[in-house]
Amino acid sequence: MVMIRPRAGDFVYSDTEFHQMKTDLIEFKKLKVDGFVFGILNKDASINHEQNTELLALAHPLPCTFHRAFDEVNTKEEALEVLIRCGFKTILTSGLEQNAVDGLQALSELIQKANNRIIIMPGGGIRAENIKLLSSNTKASFYHSSAIIDEGEIADKEEIKALKANLKMASKSP
Repeated sequence: MVMIRPRAGDFVYSDTEFHQMKTDLIEFKKLKVDGFVFGILNKDASINHEQNTELLALAHPLPCTFHRAFDEVNTKEEALEVLIRCGFKTILTSGLEQNAVDGLQALSELIQKANNRIIIMPGGGIRAENIKLLSSNTKASFYHSSAIIDEGEIADKEEIKALKANLKMASKSP
């Protein structure tokens, strides 16, 4: 999955930035990627239905994930329904908190409200030491972790192994 994001910072984009996002998506699509990750908000922190829908149409038939811009919305239930109507397949979220552990309750509620209409993928601060807690409390199908445990930018091989092992153990627990 390729992230389409012209810059760091907020998730409200200028016309020039939005044009860049469309161009980037079209170019990456030519490379036979598996799908895309993006998210565009309005200035009032609501979902920008028009621009997200335009990118989804360009990405078709590839699946798209709405990224952690979701954590900036004012009303998670309303945003959830808008994203389902738009046609996103997944929402990557920490439950509107700094990290997924802090957003545990909201993640559980979102997964229930989604009712298999869209995948809710917890992300943000997920590590080997908390994946069992998240799994047992959310019952999410997928999780996102950078597996970066130091100040670098590279995933730690041992952290990845521990994440997988702990998630496997959690899935076997009643």
